[in-house]
Amino acid sequence: MAKGVNRFIFFLAILSLSVALTGAVWQVGDRGRWVTLASMPSARQEISTAALNGKIFVIAGFNSSGASTNTVEVYDPTGNSWSSAAPLPIATNHNAAAVAVGKLYAFGGTSNRVFVYDPQSNFWSDVAPMRFLHGGTPAVGVINDRIYVAGGTGGGMVGNEVEVYDPVANTWTTLAPMNVPRNHTAGGVIDGKFYVVGGRGSADSATALEVYDPQTNIWSMLAPMPTGRSGVGAGVVNGELYVFGGELPRLFGEVEVYNPRTNTWQQLPPMQTPRHGIFAAVIGNIIYLPGGATQQGFGATNVNEAFVVSLPPAGALQFSSPTYSVDENGGSATITVTRTGGSFGEVKVNYAASNGSATAGLDYTPQSGTITFVDGDTNSKTFTVPIIDDLLIEGNETVILSLSNPTGNAALGPQSTAELTIIDNDSDVTAPTVTISRPISGSFLNSRTILVSGAAVDDPNGTGVVSVLVNGAEAAFNSATGEYNATITATADGAVTIRVRAIDRAGNISDAVRVVVTVDTVGPNIIFVMPAGGILFDCTPNTVAVEATDSGSGVDPASVLINDIAASSGAGGQFTVKLSGLKVGPFTLTAVASDRAGNRATVTNAAVVRARGNLTGSQFIGVQDLILIIQMIQGIAPASPGADINCDGKVDIEDLIRIIQIISGAG
Repeated sequence: MAKGVNRFIFFLAILSLSVALTGAVWQVGDRGRWVTLASMPSARQEISTAALNGKIFVIAGFNSSGASTNTVEVYDPTGNSWSSAAPLPIATNHNAAAVAVGKLYAFGGTSNRVFVYDPQSNFWSDVAPMRFLHGGTPAVGVINDRIYVAGGTGGGMVGNEVEVYDPVANTWTTLAPMNVPRNHTAGGVIDGKFYVVGGRGSADSATALEVYDPQTNIWSMLAPMPTGRSGVGAGVVNGELYVFGGELPRLFGEVEVYNPRTNTWQQLPPMQTPRHGIFAAVIGNIIYLPGGATQQGFGATNVNEAFVVSLPPAGALQFSSPTYSVDENGGSATITVTRTGGSFGEVKVNYAASNGSATAGLDYTPQSGTITFVDGDTNSKTFTVPIIDDLLIEGNETVILSLSNPTGNAALGPQSTAELTIIDNDSDVTAPTVTISRPISGSFLNSRTILVSGAAVDDPNGTGVVSVLVNGAEAAFNSATGEYNATITATADGAVTIRVRAIDRAGNISDAVRVVVTVDTVGPNIIFVMPAGGILFDCTPNTVAVEATDSGSGVDPASVLINDIAASSGAGGQFTVKLSGLKVGPFTLTAVASDRAGNRATVTNAAVVRARGNLTGSQFIGVQDLILIIQMIQGIAPASPGADINCDGKVDIEDLIRIIQIISGAG
């Protein structure tokens, strides 16, 4: 029966949907509830029913006119709907039905003929007939796919006759008779034994309960049913026999349940619609009771109700611990799964072991499978995860354990996942190696924001680098490439020391690698020192000099330009150029210099270009200019480039002659 619960729990969910549509649900304490379903198309009583492929077949019986029928109607719980099947070859009533070896059999009533139904072809066929007529509704039970039929009337029967049908051999065998002759009775199978209850035809039949053991071929009397009656329906759920309705001496709606473990009866609240002439069919924990009569004798109805038995809890399935551990050389880890909070029915759950930080096939053998708890079983179950012992220094690694897809109404407990730690047995005492590729030690930087990058590697058998620290702070590290990068900020210009360390999984820390850089964010200072007074002459050459200094990283000599001409460096930070071919008039001097950090500075200076010989700066060359040249030739006044009138690089008598010619107008 537990297996049936597992297979048909889906139908309970569908039934709940049907209930929601009809709105007719009655609670019956903690034992179950009544549900009103779609009415049977035709009203019938003294019928038989059976469950095949998740559907309820209602076979033959009296119609509302009291005539025998061969009607077969089929109820589908998934859609709460009815359909028709091929009619029985004969019209009959007070008949019986059962399912064995996956086939539906109909028998008894007004004939000893037995029919088997093929749902694929929708066709009934004759099989071997019964030895007895078994009219008047016998009790039926199926044990190991063999159909047991007990009691009934007709053909000279006493009413205690019992026989069993073997569908494989297509034969009937007579068994030991019941203790109490009866008809209008019902039965069910619990733990491989056939129970028969109620009925009429003898003094004690209305209350009599007896059980047949096929192992011994013996019938035994049990505790009588509290309410004597006949024309009942009976169904077995969870190892208990439920008996419904009946008649004589009145119409009954009583519901009583028998527990074979305690040999006791319990009375439940009555049926919503009292009936007799009914025949119960069971799917999972639902007992279906279509049709019957709502008054003694004839009174066929199309009422269709079901009693949903409340099942005990199946329990919660989970790991016994959130964590497990195993030494790498331990061979395998044993994992425990528990069932708590219930034990009803057979339940199953899938398990799996998958990658955490450990790798399947390298560190462990992947596992998956199914664990089964039989009905009533709360003993813990185990599975193993084989561990692979390698020579690599990897540190501790993890395997993810999971449970999924519980069956049989079981649930996953809160600990449906767990972690298995493989404890590494290979030691790593070697620190990783780290290098700095950027910045280069001794370099000059013109920003206080410094990008640091490089690589960190562990030895080939090590556990692998897990982090890199730059000046004590965690750097971004790519374990796949071994590269790292970080950004630090200098607080001021000047020398900055950068220290980098690497750490592996074993906790080994590398020696610090250091680089020292100079941060210089201020450009050079440039001052024009020549020519004096900013005076230039159109004669070649004019010497222009600047003084460029930098207190941070120092001036880059190659960067100094004066009017876009590379300057020559000299002592004291002076840089000079020679300018020639200048035109008389205002002139702008421009000097550019960069320091080693890349900071660039520009300075301009206003100058004026005079004609050769115009030493005083007057509008015209005159006597004062002549006097100055004479003094220069005599050495009394310092020589001036403007006195080199003939542009031969010196001030001499030829320049004196030339200025006299200019003054006199002869030049």
